[in-house]
Amino acid sequence: MTPRQKIAGIYAVVVFISAILAVLIMKWDLPELTGMFLVMGVGAGLIAGMSVRNICVAIADGCKDVMLGAIYICLARAAYVLMTEGKIIDTIVHGLSNVLSGLPSGLTVIGILIIVTVLNFFVSSGSGKAVMLFPILAPLADLCGITRQTVVWAYQFGDGLSNMFWPTNGTQGACLGIAGIPWNKWAKFYFPLLSIWCVVAAAFLVFAQAIHFGPF
Repeated sequence: MTPRQKIAGIYAVVVFISAILAVLIMKWDLPELTGMFLVMGVGAGLIAGMSVRNICVAIADGCKDVMLGAIYICLARAAYVLMTEGKIIDTIVHGLSNVLSGLPSGLTVIGILIIVTVLNFFVSSGSGKAVMLFPILAPLADLCGITRQTVVWAYQFGDGLSNMFWPTNGTQGACLGIAGIPWNKWAKFYFPLLSIWCVVAAAFLVFAQAIHFGPF
């Protein structure tokens, strides 16, 4: 590396650390961080001696590398909008709640895990699923004698474990697009691990139901 490139590298590290501190102290979010990374890239290029044209070409090449990931995110968002605006999700949740209401309490909590896992395909947003599900799951848990902490636990397992499996998850699609890995190859690798986690989660939930986990 030339001396100018070394200085550019130090500059990039300083800006990166500054961005982390800004997140922790000033509560910056993605818009501010985007600006900081732009300042980092352009500044490092100028310090290293790159021309403005070469900097623009380098930024365009970087955007090209993540374009597939951006398309994945758009498709995942489109699926979410279609499901919610078309009231399809409401119908699915209502049907699944009818199935759960007829199960024993020990199986109901596992049913909640399965339902949240399946619903995560249609709505990858954790808060979005919570808004749709908990008005149904909370009274259902009370009727079945399941503590609400156990229901929350089942929800967290169902939402968290499958996030990096379903192709409708925008973050997962972006990561696979950048890495150049097709989803079917990733699914073949990840599914056995997901299955093990789901079995362990089900065991925890059955135990939680047996001891009436939580004071509420």
